Amino acid sequence: VQISGTITGHPLHLPLLKFEVAPPAKPWKGFVTVSHDDPRRLEFSGDASVFNAFGLNVRSPFDTRYITSFPFSDWAYEDMNIYERLFPKYQASGINVLEIWMSSWWLALEWIPNAIGNHGVGHMNQWRAWKLDRLLDMAEAHDIYIILVINNHGKFSGWVDMEWPDNPFNKANGGPLNSPREYFHRDVAKKAVRQFVEYATARWGYSSNLLAWKLFSEIDLTGEKSDGGRRWYRNQAVTDWHREVGDYFKRVDPNPHLVTTHWATNYSIVNEPLALLPQLDMLTVDAYYDKNEGAGRLFELVSETIAFAEKMKKPVAITEYGGNPWGDTIGHILNEHHLGLWRGYFGNMGITPFFWWFPLVEEYDLYYEYRAIANFSDGDDTRNARCTTVDGYTDSLGMCRMATDRANWFWLYDRSFYFSGNLSMPAAVHRDITIDVQDLEAGEYWVEFWDCRQGIIIKKEPLSINIAGHVSRVRVPAFRRDIAIKVVERR
Repeated sequence: VQISGTITGHPLHLPLLKFEVAPPAKPWKGFVTVSHDDPRRLEFSGDASVFNAFGLNVRSPFDTRYITSFPFSDWAYEDMNIYERLFPKYQASGINVLEIWMSSWWLALEWIPNAIGNHGVGHMNQWRAWKLDRLLDMAEAHDIYIILVINNHGKFSGWVDMEWPDNPFNKANGGPLNSPREYFHRDVAKKAVRQFVEYATARWGYSSNLLAWKLFSEIDLTGEKSDGGRRWYRNQAVTDWHREVGDYFKRVDPNPHLVTTHWATNYSIVNEPLALLPQLDMLTVDAYYDKNEGAGRLFELVSETIAFAEKMKKPVAITEYGGNPWGDTIGHILNEHHLGLWRGYFGNMGITPFFWWFPLVEEYDLYYEYRAIANFSDGDDTRNARCTTVDGYTDSLGMCRMATDRANWFWLYDRSFYFSGNLSMPAAVHRDITIDVQDLEAGEYWVEFWDCRQGIIIKKEPLSINIAGHVSRVRVPAFRRDIAIKVVERR
């Protein structure tokens, strides 16, 4: 390989470079893409295998809101070493998708000179770029996929979490723009964005562990106070900006990485003209509720987001959840952590919801929650599964079911226990519960009953289906809190 170019009009020719290509250490599945058969789901481009994805939001090592919301915490902030310490734990527990932010305080390449390597618009911070190099290396080593957020809303907001006063695009800091709104329509800003896209795709576009370029987090919180709050994001300029930047990523990225953007609060904030752009391969939203609504409302929000994904005919991921934006009581937060994972999986979401309070996962050692659902889902392919939910399956139980003609999956959960948010509430024992296995082809099956906290099979029994579509009633062993059931072919 020989690299040639020009610098200020003068030709440059680097010496001939040689390298050897070795066989891969493990089979390469390809890049993560939207499933061709089921628009709700993700799969790999190489072997078309399903991607059973379990997410966590680890946007940066720093989160002052966590200490404010959970003052009893002993969490200490770190730098790159936090990822070096946590990635092995994530891999061991089955967490395989993380969201990382190019925020002003962490990995933004262009910012005012308030940190090492920051030199304003058009000058890519090499110290921070090296950190992202290292993060992607670690992701590859630990089989983790990264959603990379390019802009958090505060960078271009003049009314909430305002970072516009420190933004290098701001004319007050020597930049070209008079307001954050101009970022979306001024040619000078668009040129700078294209330059960033070219740099980012050239440096990181090689990586199949880069799951998606996320253009904004909480796009609805951009703009100025004079816009009247949450209005600017509905402006045609914002939609056009996403179309143009999405197109440019698709044009210059050497590989088929997904492109997405994100809305705050919950799915109800999403403006469809933006969401339905073909340049956005998937959608990402929050699932926060108002104060004092609790775990029951979180469950509803996940269910409503699942229905929203069906309507949009795109994968929709909840990349922030856990109470209201400032948390909740620890009882509700811990119950919501569990409910979000299982309800998301049983709604066939592209990625299970991303818990926002990642230090809590570490401090409360909640990794068992991920191990349990990763164990349960191992080997499953629920693409095109039909999903149903019965909130009042019994007086206190709800039931979620997924079905294909070759498998059934059930999740029975104690609504009274999980929605209470009361950690001292005794968990009732549920006996004499039955489920109806149906819609299966004739054949021999195993019925597996799973402990949702330990991630182990507690009972396994054979089932024969002699007539296709026949309904077979199966008795569920006694359980507390919840239980998952899998009906799969005997092989």
